[in-house]
This record gives sequence, structure tokens and C-alpha cells, in this order.
Amino acid sequence: QLGELLKERFMNMSGIVYCLSKNECADTAKFLREKYKIKCAHYHAGLAARQRSSVQEKWHRGEVKVICATIAFGMGIDKPDVRFVVHNTLSKSIESYYQESGRAGRDGLPAHCVVLYQKKDFSRIVCMLRSADNFKSETFKVAMDQAKKMQGYCELKVADSSGSLWRTVQQSKV
Repeated sequence: QLGELLKERFMNMSGIVYCLSKNECADTAKFLREKYKIKCAHYHAGLAARQRSSVQEKWHRGEVKVICATIAFGMGIDKPDVRFVVHNTLSKSIESYYQESGRAGRDGLPAHCVVLYQKKDFSRIVCMLRSADNFKSETFKVAMDQAKKMQGYCELKVADSSGSLWRTVQQSKV
């Protein structure tokens, strides 16, 4: 679904695909490069600082069109011509989704934000939260509440023919 979306609607445009895990970033970037010939790279906190910097510079110069990234790709990202942000899985909170999607369309031109959501995404987030150090703390409860709200937001729309739920938000800058 992601590859077809990028090929049909966003080919040769600058964008970000947010992934839930480091492995998902690398696998998604490889899949998009090999199957769809999309110029993309992956970015996450597990990469060496030099490697992260190189990927980001190539993206800014347009040598790489799509970054498949975790939330580590966020602060300080100010590329005005980002035409799309796709969340390949459920974001952990509405606030995170809002901040990450705000990286699109900073030049004032139309940009798109898409969430490719499946019910299993919520289970993945719960597993990640349970494996974190704060599993029994108030922080965990807050994180679970935020994830449930994001899930509810995504489930407001109708399922597509494959059973995947999706929601597209067109952003416009005032």
C-alpha cells in the first residue's frame, strides 16, 4: 500500500515516512528502493552520528527524496518543500502526529499527511510501552491513554478494500 501510494501520488517529491521501529525504517527504505525505485534512505537513533548527518544532508540536497525514519528524525528538520508525511503505522499520540505532520508544506504550498493504520499497530505500541522502563508508572498510563486517543482518531474513517484503515489530511498554511 505504501509503495503504491508514493509511486502514484508522490513520485519524485520530497517526503518523510515515519516508522515505529529502527528495523521497520531500514526494511521499508530497502523495499521502496528495490521494488519502486524510490530514492530513499532510513534514519533512526541507532545510526552513527556521521551516518545520520549524511542521510539528512542528501535529503536536503534532493539526492534522497524520501526518508524512512523513527521519531529521532524530528527536531531541527526545516526543509520547506516537504510535500508529504506518511505515518506507516499508528503514531504514539495525536500530539506526536500533529508535530510530525507539521514538517510538510512549510513553503506554503499544498502538502499531504497520510496515516496508514491497521488494528495491529496499536498492539505493537502497547508492546513497546510495556517493554519500556516506565511500565508500572503514571507515565505508562498517560502514554497508553495517548495511544488510545490516536487509535480512536484513526478509526473515525472507513476501511479501504484491503481492510486497512486510512485517513488523509491535506494541510494548508495560512
